[in-house]
Amino acid sequence: IYCYDLTSVTIPETVTNIGKNAFYSCNSLTQVNISDIASWSNISFGDALSNPLYYAKNLYLNGELVTDLIIPEGVRKINDFAFYNCTPLTSVIIPDGVTSIGNSAFEGCSALTKVRIPDNVTSIGNKTFYNCYSLKNVTIPDGVTSIGDMPFSGCSSLTSVIIPDSVTSVGIFNFNGCTSLTSIVIPDSVTSIPDAAFKNCTSLTSVTIPGGVTNICDEAFDECSSLRYVFFAGSSEDWDKIIKGVYNTKLYSVKIHYNATDHSHSVVKNLPSSEGMEGSIEDICPVCGFVNSSEILVYVNNYITAVDTKNVVIDASAATLTLDISASKDLSEAIVVMDGYTLKVIPNSDYGFLGTGSKVQIIDSTGNVVAEYTLVVRGDVNGDSVCDVLDCMLIELVQTHNTTLDGVYLAAGDLTENGEISIEDFSAVVNKALNKA
Repeated sequence: IYCYDLTSVTIPETVTNIGKNAFYSCNSLTQVNISDIASWSNISFGDALSNPLYYAKNLYLNGELVTDLIIPEGVRKINDFAFYNCTPLTSVIIPDGVTSIGNSAFEGCSALTKVRIPDNVTSIGNKTFYNCYSLKNVTIPDGVTSIGDMPFSGCSSLTSVIIPDSVTSVGIFNFNGCTSLTSIVIPDSVTSIPDAAFKNCTSLTSVTIPGGVTNICDEAFDECSSLRYVFFAGSSEDWDKIIKGVYNTKLYSVKIHYNATDHSHSVVKNLPSSEGMEGSIEDICPVCGFVNSSEILVYVNNYITAVDTKNVVIDASAATLTLDISASKDLSEAIVVMDGYTLKVIPNSDYGFLGTGSKVQIIDSTGNVVAEYTLVVRGDVNGDSVCDVLDCMLIELVQTHNTTLDGVYLAAGDLTENGEISIEDFSAVVNKALNKA
């Protein structure tokens, strides 16, 4: 405590307990040295400040910085605060013998991207993976019956979580701030959704709730701005009986799919049949009308192109393909060519960039080019694949008659689509360059 100048500490294998505040105000600590992961995992820490990692952040095993951690066989429990704030840690493999993971065991491990939780684990403590910003997905094994408070709060990169039916006890703020989480299935064993369980899950679009739930606590779905669909296994009468706490207003404005387990969703195709016509492909439920995804299909030269929400426009007569600057970073995501055709983008001859002036070829399964388009990226007036100050300067030169634009470059700068470059186009390009459009 108060060892302000302490920079390194070595913890021997014989240590089994470190009391509260043992390293309080040791602000200069940068290195913790150990010789055995098993003994370190079993140390009983009094609190976060009893673990030198609170300040040091860097754990060295026999002189090597620990980034990929393999906890050895024989360990039965990972104690509270064991790897608290170990920021270089990127992956953890926990052996099958471990049955419980303690409070804040991996809290603050901001670089941790993956962790294997073994099947024998029965409980996950409070704040176990709290603020593990880089953690992308988690599978909770079937043996887990208890999950503490805030175990995954602040895991902003978490996109998917599988919770087994064995879980019966769930703490508060479970996934608070998991801003990348898009959907969640709550297991049938849960009867109460705790306080702020999914608060600030701004990307959450759908949630599946079992019919046995009787209580949705305060703020459980507060600030879930993207929530659109709730799949509820019970009837509308059962839904009305659920006690819904305050700040769950989103639950009153979204589509509730009652008896959701009684039917499944299927893909419906409405294919365009001739040149210039449009169609659609939808993941749609014929029973409840739920649309999970939808794409516009365009028929061009005997093949079908699926166009996503980035507003790609194909003009077969002018042989151009136009898309917004926001889609230009990854054209393969902007346009999906179906039915055996592939997409090839050739850099433009002027700059070598994948911007305005590039060629987009549609290639069939035999390698033949069946169609070719010239790319127009709206806002990318000079063809360097970005909308920036150079495009603004070029628009200004056009207005002062020092230069001219034609063809695809004119189309890229003519954001008002009136066939010429005007002051309105200049303002629109400026806004795009400033990410305001």
